[in-house]
Amino acid sequence: MITAAFFLGIPHPPGYPLFCLLGKALSFLPLSTIAFRVNLAAVLFGALTAAILFKFLNKLLTDYGQKEVLLPLSAALLFAFSKTFWSQALMAKGALYTMNIFFIITLIYMIYSYRKEINAKNIMLIAFVNGLGLANHNTIAPLSVLFLLYAVSYSASFKKAAANSLFYAGTAILTALIIYLYLPLRSASNPVIDWGHPAINWGLKIEGYYSFLNHVLRKQYSFFATSERSIPLFLEQTKFYFSYLSNQMTALFVIIALPGIFALFKFSKRLFFLLITTFIITGFGLLLLSNPQMNAIDKYTLEVFFIPSYFVLTIFVLFGTGFIISKLKSNAFILSTKALFSLLLLLPLCLNHFENDKSRNFICHDYGVNILRSPVPGSTVFVSGDNGTFAAAYFKFVEKARPDIEVYDDYGRVFKNIYGPDFLFMPAGIYEKRVTQVQRELIKTSTKPVYCLGGSSIYGMDDIPTVSEGLLYRVRSSKVFVFPLQPVPARRGVDDKSIYLDYWCKEIVAGYYMNEGDKYYEKKDIEAAKASYKKAAEIGNESSNIMSLIGLAFGKFSVDEALALYKETANSALRSPEILNNLGVAYFKKGLYNESIAAYEEAAKLDPNYYKSYFNIGVSYNAKNDLKNALIYFNKSIEKSPSYVDAYYGAANCYFFGKDYENAFKLYLKTTEINPEFAIGYNGAAASMHSLGKYTEAVKYYEKAITYKPDYIEAYRNLAGAYQAQGNREAAIRTLKTAHERFPDNQNFIQQLKALGEK
Repeated sequence: MITAAFFLGIPHPPGYPLFCLLGKALSFLPLSTIAFRVNLAAVLFGALTAAILFKFLNKLLTDYGQKEVLLPLSAALLFAFSKTFWSQALMAKGALYTMNIFFIITLIYMIYSYRKEINAKNIMLIAFVNGLGLANHNTIAPLSVLFLLYAVSYSASFKKAAANSLFYAGTAILTALIIYLYLPLRSASNPVIDWGHPAINWGLKIEGYYSFLNHVLRKQYSFFATSERSIPLFLEQTKFYFSYLSNQMTALFVIIALPGIFALFKFSKRLFFLLITTFIITGFGLLLLSNPQMNAIDKYTLEVFFIPSYFVLTIFVLFGTGFIISKLKSNAFILSTKALFSLLLLLPLCLNHFENDKSRNFICHDYGVNILRSPVPGSTVFVSGDNGTFAAAYFKFVEKARPDIEVYDDYGRVFKNIYGPDFLFMPAGIYEKRVTQVQRELIKTSTKPVYCLGGSSIYGMDDIPTVSEGLLYRVRSSKVFVFPLQPVPARRGVDDKSIYLDYWCKEIVAGYYMNEGDKYYEKKDIEAAKASYKKAAEIGNESSNIMSLIGLAFGKFSVDEALALYKETANSALRSPEILNNLGVAYFKKGLYNESIAAYEEAAKLDPNYYKSYFNIGVSYNAKNDLKNALIYFNKSIEKSPSYVDAYYGAANCYFFGKDYENAFKLYLKTTEINPEFAIGYNGAAASMHSLGKYTEAVKYYEKAITYKPDYIEAYRNLAGAYQAQGNREAAIRTLKTAHERFPDNQNFIQQLKALGEK
């Protein structure tokens, strides 16, 4: 976000044009670093939110009949020091959420203040502010409908209400659209960060606007959750929401808010219904829409969107306190209650301070520095994950560090996209294959040292040997001589228990221990390596990325050692879908298929949408020659991930080996629709046609398989067989000769040629 703002670039969807423009303006301040300056956007709107909230609360309490400054000031500070809002007011990306709540509070305050003089001028002014809010974050969109209805409800007549509705909607949408034009205009100039390239091909064809609309409407991220829903899950989600609600200001203030709901209803029914609907939409509404699976990343991602409901809670707290005071007769009791309410403010201030004290937290900063310090001059570096990609981008682009190296990311969205113009629109399961293909080709042809970050695509390639250097891993290559650097990483705060580690910091710190474990493993210090990996698992157990890396790390040991480690971890607090899945893989390698199925099923219980577990259960049943159950689980995997090519291929194999060649052909063909370069899918489709005696079709698909995989030995052999079945001896000989030229040591091709009378 900082890098995008500094270069007036395009960050992730929906593009956040208002933040980028504000961040760029703040970057000109003669203060500290660029990161510090852009971070001030969050601080600025955090302070403005507290100020506008105080004014609104002061007006409400005055209208309630209690002209008082101390109570609304205390309530505003109560919200300011609530856990989540406070945390967002301290980081650059948090500006999106402090700005969002600022606009929400400002809009409700403006409408309430202008309610007795709703006219075209005031409606357009309110709508203009609403448009600014829409240009900041599109989660304000559903609330905008409420604000429009609340505002026009004060119109003098139905006719004026209709006119005001048009004025409001038109002004808000036009304001947002004008600001959103920033995206195509800046994207057309190819800025440093150009996520999704939302440029517009101006004209009458709607296709020219797709990139822009897809970015603004967040097509990259699903709008409605498709994950499995259930009553127990919803109850757990509800418990999670209320626990977060009480954690913001302590449960005591939630209790105080209860009579405030009743008091607000009696005070203003229209305001009450606006606020209670806002509370429901930004609480339960979000839970229903996103259907979080209650893992750590879902919780961390979702909590910032609850901030508007915490604002509504603050108003309930104010009215609850006002209601209690209105029932007191003694001035001494009234003064004591006011003083006590103000002192209670110290509770959230003290309880939330530890998590929001960033004064000595350099973990993210040092991580970016360590990444760029690790490679030798003139290298190519591949990074992955939000932590590695964004930190490297900031130092590389903004601070202009390491101009001598090329950096790419596995997503092609932050650094230069080397994966092709169609890459950004590929579905999951397909784009990973393109990444692997391009990166392998680069490694094969590069005369420069190639490095990768732990967790990146290259790091997970079993056949690409690497050696750890600094915080990165260098690909071993006979083409490149390297005098390795071994810079000592800066690890300020990594082992300091007095520094709070949020989800992302835990992932970084766990990554350090993973890297440490890899270094020990390279030195053959197996016990030290195991200890470091276990420490990484202990710190990063909430991160599926880290637990997947732990799975890879344990897999380096012998199957028996890996099995013991997986079993130990799976039976501890570190139990996770990734660990259980890897436990299943270890059992599978031992030929213990029933045990592998049991482990995969446990993984699926922990995460019902973990499609790889269903696929692996299918593989295990297939190994047992139980094609019926294998097919059931391959289809379950497809249900969870409709573009997962391997699951379609597994299901096709079940049909093929069950001699149902028609259905096998359909599914093999489906794999090639999902991934047009899936050579084994074409080979399977050809084999199905071959088995059905449709040799012409078989030849066509065998040739496609060879086109996409020129070293596909089996496809050459099958193609020659199909030609022979057609009676086309010349074509069969030609195919075998081509194969023999490519694979001169392959005895099968030599024998086939001899059988056809060729020397």
